Amino acid sequence: MSETFGKRLRRFALSVDIVDDYIFRQTWELIQRYLTDQLEPTYWALLKENMVNDKPGLLAKECSEGHKPAFSLRTDEGKYKCLAAYSFSESKPLWLVSADKETLAQGKPIKDKWSNSANLPHIEGPVGNSIKTMALIPLRQRGHTIGLLDLQSSHYTELTSKIKTELQLIAETLTELLTLCETNKSQRDHTLEAIKLHRGALDNESWPPLTKPKIFFASSDRADNAVIGTIRSVLDEFNDQLDVYYWKDSSESGNINWEILKRIKESQFGLCYFSEPTENSDNGYKYQDNANVVFEAGMLQSLTNPAVTEHPTGWIPIREKEPLSLPPPFDFAQQRMIIVERLARDGKPNIEKLKGNLKDRINSLLR
Repeated sequence: MSETFGKRLRRFALSVDIVDDYIFRQTWELIQRYLTDQLEPTYWALLKENMVNDKPGLLAKECSEGHKPAFSLRTDEGKYKCLAAYSFSESKPLWLVSADKETLAQGKPIKDKWSNSANLPHIEGPVGNSIKTMALIPLRQRGHTIGLLDLQSSHYTELTSKIKTELQLIAETLTELLTLCETNKSQRDHTLEAIKLHRGALDNESWPPLTKPKIFFASSDRADNAVIGTIRSVLDEFNDQLDVYYWKDSSESGNINWEILKRIKESQFGLCYFSEPTENSDNGYKYQDNANVVFEAGMLQSLTNPAVTEHPTGWIPIREKEPLSLPPPFDFAQQRMIIVERLARDGKPNIEKLKGNLKDRINSLLR
C-alpha cells in the first residue's frame, strides 16, 4: 500500500526545526489542497488557543471565509458555547452527523461517530451552507490542547479508519508546525528586543575606542621648561600607544571651557603638571598651582568616577613638592601624585627620577 500524504507530511514536520509564518502558510496551503480534494469541505478553519474578551477562547489562524473569527469557550452561564468549544476543552475529536444523514440544524439530534460523545452541546443556530458533516480535531502538544482543526462539508461522509488515521497525522503535523512557528516568533521577538537594547546602548552610551587612546596634557604657559621637556620626551616614547593632545599648543577659537571639556571627554587619559613659578616669592614659596590646570584636573577627576562616566578616565597629577610649593587646593590623594624632586646643588629637576616615575605610571594606565 502506498504511503499517504498525511504520513509523508508528518515525517516532514519531524525533520524540520525552523518554521516561520511563511513556511507555515506554505505547508497549510498544501494541507488545505489535500483536504479539499479528499473531503470536499465547504468550510474550514484552523483555530488556536487565545484569550477572547479576557476569557479563554479560540481564534482562527486560517479560515476559508477570509476573516479570523474568535469566540470564548463558555457562555456566561458556564456552558460550552459551541461544539468546537466542547471538542477543544474536552480534547475529543468529533465526527458529527445528524441521525437522518441530512443537514445539521438546531433542534435535530446529532451523533458523534469518532469519540461516541454523549451530552453534546446543542447547535445554537443554523449551520451555514447546509452542512451535513462536521469534523473537529483537537491539536495536542505534550498533554495540552493548543488548537483545533474545524472541517465542515455539505456532503454526508461516513467516518472510516483511514480518515481517522489521516486526520490524526495531519493534526499532529499542524501541532508540530504551530509549536515551531510560535517558538520561532518568540525567539525572533526576543532577538529584536535585544537588537533594540543594543541600538539604545549604541545611541546613548560611550564606548572605549578601538584606535590608540588619547591623553590630554595640561600645563601652565609659565611651567618649568625642563619639566615640560622631560614629560614630552617620555610621551614621545609612547607615541605608538598614545595620541597626545597638548592643550597648550591649541589654537582653536571659541568657548575655551567647552573646548577643554570636549577634548577631555575624547581622551582616555590625562596628565596635569600643576606648578608654575610664583610671581611673588615673599611668602617663601617658589611654585604655585596654575588655576587653569587645576580646573582641567577637576574635570579629569570627575571622569574617574564610575557614577559620572561608564568608562572612567585615568590621569596623572604632577607638581612641585612642598615646602617649595603651596599645598594643593584639592585633595588628589587617591591619584598617586608624581612629585618633582630637585637637585640640592642647583635646584634643577631630577630628570631621571621624573622619567622613571612617569614611565611607570603610563605603563600602569595602559595595562
